[in-house]
Amino acid sequence: MPRAFISHTSELDQSDQEQSFVHAAILAANNVGCHSVRMRDFHAADRPPRDVCRQQLAASDLAIFLIGFRHGTLVRGSKQSFVEFEVATQLNLPRLVFMLSDQAILPLYLGRDLRGGSAQAAFRQRLLNDSDLLVREFKNQQDLSASVESAVRRTLMGQVSRRSPNLNESTERDQLGSIYPVVTNAPVPKALSRGVTTPQLF
Repeated sequence: MPRAFISHTSELDQSDQEQSFVHAAILAANNVGCHSVRMRDFHAADRPPRDVCRQQLAASDLAIFLIGFRHGTLVRGSKQSFVEFEVATQLNLPRLVFMLSDQAILPLYLGRDLRGGSAQAAFRQRLLNDSDLLVREFKNQQDLSASVESAVRRTLMGQVSRRSPNLNESTERDQLGSIYPVVTNAPVPKALSRGVTTPQLF
């Protein structure tokens, strides 16, 4: 089963609706047959966070970045989300970037961070200016879910194509299904089944 590393900041895991943005992304990746992991799934107080991040990203097939208007926890002077993106880039991992739209109608806890907003704004602009990235914007959970599922599916199909360059599209799709079976009723991780989470940094 392919492994998707999901990078996000804590406010995107909160919601006053049925599911948070993080929940929507995890379910979308699961629906394409991925096993989703996050930094908060790993507890390694005796190891530097960057080392844990590198290990988990190296064990993944792709990385999904959910980019809002707030930054993550500081890790030795750098924001956690920045570190995760940097490590994924160094590892040449497929990076799927989903950015919360400026046009989205948002609750206060998803708004701009007055303390770290300038750094996050610069990071968002850096991603938009990166010619190697296709950045997809989303306004709500439905937008995000559809975009994640489509992007992950295309990424996995691309990986199958590189392994077997002579496959046509229909054969490629069939082989994708046999290698990465679609899980339409994927179980919700325990942390998500409890509903809205309290604010928690990585």
